[in-house]
Amino acid sequence: MTYPSISTHAENIGSVLHLGNDIKLYMRDTGSGHPVLLLHGVGCCSDDWTGPITHFRDRFRAIRPDARGHGRSSSPAGHWQLADFIGDLVQILDRLGIEKTHVAGFSMGGLLAQGLALRHADRVEKLAIIAATSGRTREEQAQVEERLSFIRSNPPSTYFDQYASKRWFTADFRRTHPEIIERTRRAISANDREGYTKAYEVLVRNDLGAELHRIGHKTLVLTGENDLGAGPKAARFIAGEIVGSHLVILPRLHHHMLLEAPELVGGILREFFSVEDERPLPNSR
Repeated sequence: MTYPSISTHAENIGSVLHLGNDIKLYMRDTGSGHPVLLLHGVGCCSDDWTGPITHFRDRFRAIRPDARGHGRSSSPAGHWQLADFIGDLVQILDRLGIEKTHVAGFSMGGLLAQGLALRHADRVEKLAIIAATSGRTREEQAQVEERLSFIRSNPPSTYFDQYASKRWFTADFRRTHPEIIERTRRAISANDREGYTKAYEVLVRNDLGAELHRIGHKTLVLTGENDLGAGPKAARFIAGEIVGSHLVILPRLHHHMLLEAPELVGGILREFFSVEDERPLPNSR
């Protein structure tokens, strides 16, 4: 298995969309074919999709924005709500002239993908929800509230060192790929602290579990066997609420499968977005 570095090749250079009210969203638009909107996790950026898209951008148009407050996008003032993030995505599609797209969301991006499918169902074709959570118990909600409190009081780098690195990656991967761990740490550390906190608040304070039954799109639910925060329990709940969805649990993996298993994730997404019939995917339930 190989792990690609972030390229400076011309096709990896993005553009900035000015959406008004001091909102500037950086995005990459590469490949050709049916569009796929790719959404990253909280504290991360569109770079995380570099590995997986190498396995399907020959067939699909990969649209990768940095969410507000992340990566090279701006961090607008004021309180942020889930509707703001979803509205940003709709504006991106409008600016690009895309009426309908496949959507794949990782972690917080999975929450945004759920929200887009619920609030703007006509803009979504197929839906992939990756390492995301929904339907939290009171105990699980208390745990994420505790992490939010830590983030409010500490810089993003400290959160990565004390919480995220061990939760996101297997011990073997951390040992054999220190350069990817360090690159991820730098990306997390570069976040605007206030913006990171506001984005994490959106993640913690929004749970669409009670609405998931209204999603009618063909849906893939994908997670890692050892993901502590968005693992098999959450994935089974999401898949159980969305009628006809496919559930795939990848053995051994923790949370950040986009970086630890890009070939595997990219291959699964390529198959899911390509298949026109109702054949089950490998490892389905």
